[in-house]
Amino acid sequence: ELGLPPAIVGDVRQSLRQLPAMLNRPGFVLADEAMYRRKFHQLKDAGVELLVGTDSGNPGHFHPYATWLELDAWVNHMGVPAMEAIQRATSLAARVMGADRDYGTIEAGKYADVIAVPGDPLRHIDVLRAPAVVIKHGRRVR
Repeated sequence: ELGLPPAIVGDVRQSLRQLPAMLNRPGFVLADEAMYRRKFHQLKDAGVELLVGTDSGNPGHFHPYATWLELDAWVNHMGVPAMEAIQRATSLAARVMGADRDYGTIEAGKYADVIAVPGDPLRHIDVLRAPAVVIKHGRRVR
């Protein structure tokens, strides 16, 4: 609860109270990681442009609170190479959303949204959880 607005805390508590009823619905099957991985790769193999995002959730599994958690899941649970996962969170996401003229890659004339992390995210994707430097629109904010 630390640092969360009361409305969010209340919403989470309400969701948790409803969880037993959701889990006991007739026909409800709790998904496992292997099922998610299989579905993920079926979509990818079918040519679906999968992008990194944090707006998903399942009963008892709350939305990721940070993009690094989503990237970590892509790499360590779905088997996506780290560089591909990062590109699907940046350049490919910008292109698919039609924002690639201003965002997605580091180039002259684009907004400079950059982070620096203490390590190599291609070897250990979880270093993205603690950026040492954050630059937003060309200005350092951390």
